[in-house]
Formats: sequence, C-alpha cells, structure tokens
Amino acid sequence: MAFNLRLYGFEKSSNSTLRPGGEGFSCSCELNTPCDIMEPVFVFNGDPSVEWLTYNYIFCLEFDRYYWIDKWVWRNGMWDAHCHIDALATWRDDIGESYQYVLRSFSDYDPDVVDTTYPLIGETTVRSTTTTWEIEKDPSGSYVIGIIGGNGLVEYYYITDMPTFGAYMFGDTLWGNVVADDPGVVGGDIPTFMRAQFNPLQYVVSCIWYPFEVPHANSVSQIKFGYFDSGLLAPKVTRDSFQLFSDSCEVMRHPQNERGRYLQLSPYTRLRLSALPWGEVDLDTTKFGYGEQVYVEAWVDPITGTSKLYVGNEETSKLLTLVGQIGVTEQLSQVLKDNLATVTGAASAAAGLIGGILGGPTALVNGIANAVSGIGSAVAAQYPDVSSTGTNGARIAVTPTTVRLIQTFQLIVDEDRMQHGRPLCKVRKIRNMMGYLLILDPDVQLHATQEEIDKIKEYMVNGFYFE
Repeated sequence: MAFNLRLYGFEKSSNSTLRPGGEGFSCSCELNTPCDIMEPVFVFNGDPSVEWLTYNYIFCLEFDRYYWIDKWVWRNGMWDAHCHIDALATWRDDIGESYQYVLRSFSDYDPDVVDTTYPLIGETTVRSTTTTWEIEKDPSGSYVIGIIGGNGLVEYYYITDMPTFGAYMFGDTLWGNVVADDPGVVGGDIPTFMRAQFNPLQYVVSCIWYPFEVPHANSVSQIKFGYFDSGLLAPKVTRDSFQLFSDSCEVMRHPQNERGRYLQLSPYTRLRLSALPWGEVDLDTTKFGYGEQVYVEAWVDPITGTSKLYVGNEETSKLLTLVGQIGVTEQLSQVLKDNLATVTGAASAAAGLIGGILGGPTALVNGIANAVSGIGSAVAAQYPDVSSTGTNGARIAVTPTTVRLIQTFQLIVDEDRMQHGRPLCKVRKIRNMMGYLLILDPDVQLHATQEEIDKIKEYMVNGFYFE
C-alpha cells in the first residue's frame, strides 16, 4: 500500500506546536511492516534526483500526523526514514482549545507573583528619601520648667533664656522678692540664714530642653516658688500634647521593577525608616509599594519630653508607633552655705572657752577642748552644700534630626523570558497564549492514543511553546 507524504526541511524546537508552512515535497512511499504509528519507518525509492537527506520532517496524510525523521538508512537501493511522532504539532488545534492552569508564560504574566527562578546576586542599590521636616541646628532651643506653685500643683513655664533665668532664680534679685513677699521680715533686709532655709530647687520638679519652640500661652504669668513670688514672668505651657510635624517619604522603584512588582518586596527590597530619636525600624514591604508614600506623624508631650511617631501607608493609617524621648532633661544645681550654723557654732565655741577660764585650770582644759570642738563645727558649716535636681540628657540624639527612608534594592540575575517566561498562575485558554508555557497538572482530553496524550502532558509540565 502506497502512502502519501509531504516532506519538509524544517527548523523548530522539539517542544513546540509549530507546523511547517507550504506544501513541502509531495511523494509516495511504502511502509515498513510491522508498523508502529508512533515510530513508523517510511521506505522511499532511491531516486538520485531527490535530495532525501535535506528533509527532516514528514506529514502523513493517511495517519493525519506529523513526524520527526530520526535518521535516514540506505538499504538495497532504498531510503528508509525512521521517524517518531510530533504529538504537539499533530494535536495543536485541540491543545489550543483547552483551558489550562498556566504557571509561567511568555506572552502574559502577573507582576505580583514572586518569581524565584532567578537567584539574587551580590549587588545592591541604596537610595534614600528625606522628609522636608527637620529639627534645625538651634543651640538655644527652649525650656519647659516644672515648678511647684502656691496651690501645691506643678505649673509648667516656657523659658527661652535659661542662663538669665538661672542667674535670676539663684541670685539676690530673687531673694529680694522673696523677702519683700514675706511680712515677717522687717525692712526688707536679706538674712543670711534664709539662703540655707529657703532652697528654690525644692520647688523645681523638672527642666526639659527642646530643640524647637514649644507651644505656649500668649500671655505671661508670675512664677511662684510655693508661696513666694519670684518676680519673674513667663508664659505657661499646657499639659496637652501637640503635633510636631506630619510629612511623608516616597517609596522608590526597584531598578528591575519592570520584571515584576514582587521586586518591591523583601528580600529584593528593604525599607528602613531612620528617625532619631524615635529609632530605626524595618518596614513591612507588603504594606508599601512603588510610588506609595510612607506617612509619618509626630506628637510630643511637652511635660515629659516623650514623643510618639506614627507610621502608615495612608494619611489616616497608623501601622506602626515608635516612642522616643525628644525632650532633653537638664540638671539644675545651687551652692548653699549655712551661715546661721557658722554664727551659732562660733558663739558656742567662745562660750565654752570663757566658761573654762572661770572654772579653773581643769575647767580651762575642758573649755579649750570644747572651744576647739566648737570651732570645728563652725568651720564645717563654712563648706558649701551643693544641691541639684534632675539629670543631664544627651542632645546629640535630637539635633539635628531628620526622618529618612533608606531603601536597599537587591538585584537578581538576568532573565530569559523567551525560554522560561514569567509567572502567571492563572487559568487561560491556550489558543490565546503564544510562546513559552508551563502548565500545572494539565487536563488533556484528545481523540488520541494514550501514549500521545502522555507525551503531550509531559511536554506541558516541563514547558512547551505554543506557536
């Protein structure tokens, strides 16, 4: 029985559905029997006018199948073409009508699906964006001082010139005002013993320095140390927290972002928010995409200097809260001398000495001893006593202060989209796709032999080209 064939010299990938175009070289042949439809051997006459060895592909009209020629064998003046079936080309149309779950594709892809095909390389790109807000390098700043007032409650005052305030508070001017305010003092003189009995630091509960102006009242009030008026005026600070700033940083694009938005995620992209004194923290990259804003909003408690920094991906969102100390505690000190103890000690020493003289030699010795003891007490009273309140904080943590978004991009190796496609992970009709495809658990229903179906499935799960 003669079989009608068309022979082609054809180039394509072995895992492609592409079929040869044109009519090819039409001829007839015999079939070497017994015949296997999957691997037939076609026998041609040895017509020397035909360049048989230039052909590598066959379409058999009787079988309605395409075949690859594996080898040509010369035998007794005949050419034998040993072939195997090209199942993808043979069943191309049926494959195209099927719906499959496409893992990877050349013609379509989902940029949000993470592609782990390509490994990272040891090259990074670091970029930084900064908010427009920053604490300026202001060496003076402002102070909030807490002082116990006449009603027993702590009042908080806004002070800008701390050296002048300190000199006033611990100088003669304050003592003059205190004495004038005390009706028990005659003539307004300043008794020396009052400096030991009245310590202004007893009334100071806190002193916090800020590198910016703290909101305060427009009017000024008399600063009172307990029941005493200091004569110094300053505006009061409310106990309410206030907003320091509200700003944002833009998330920049990964240098290879066109290969997929997944590159904006960790480990390909790292987002680190640097915001002293609140600290530094890594942000969840799933919450912040390319072109989106990282919103930051800071609130300050003027009484304690504690601040909260809210971080979000929208102006109204608060995904993260950082707490820091933006107010710097300052230590206040005062040198005191107990003049009253000095006077009374010296008087006691003199009295002891006189008593010893009047009492005779033995008493004199005891008197001198007592006088020496009294003199010792008086001298001890001459040493100054340093009184202080609070502790010193570190200004270096808050000046200068900016909020920066540090973005580190990890690069990946070059891709071969033509040969490996990109992730899709969706059900698609194969006919609507072109180029490389990788199928998950293919469902192939064909009017074909089981061996052909198995071959087609094997190609699909390992990757094939629909052309």
